[in-house]
Amino acid sequence: MELADRPDLAPARDRYIMRSTVGNSEIHVNAKSVGLFNAYITAQGRDSDKETNGFVFKYCTVTGTGPAYLGRAYRNHSTVVFYRSTFDDIIAPEGWDAWDNAGKEESITYAEVDCHGPGANKSKRVKWEKTLSSEEMKKFIYAKLFLNQDNWIEEQLKHV
Repeated sequence: MELADRPDLAPARDRYIMRSTVGNSEIHVNAKSVGLFNAYITAQGRDSDKETNGFVFKYCTVTGTGPAYLGRAYRNHSTVVFYRSTFDDIIAPEGWDAWDNAGKEESITYAEVDCHGPGANKSKRVKWEKTLSSEEMKKFIYAKLFLNQDNWIEEQLKHV
């Protein structure tokens, strides 16, 4: 079944596609295959700070060939969080790229929290990377608070 085939799931379609959590996974990057271009693990976009979508990577391992950026801002309110993940030495020192949103970095939420490994050295990361408090992190690491913020999953179950 495709989401497009279910009109009753229309309200869920955007949430399903854009509000994602990846956990306990290996992300294998092959930066050499992109040739002259930079390699990016994510390209997330939000059009406003009112939107609640974003990407969260929890307990992941990033391996492969680099250099690769953790993300590039597809739109000016991009949101990506890596939490307690392990990075091989393939992450570009800057970590993140504002891409076409240079000058609007204050609206971008990119964060690495409790990450480790040789690629997790933040000493040369972009200065605008966010430092999230424990309270701010809760909304990203708990599924009920991030994936199901407005109880849309329960609403969809009523139609099954």
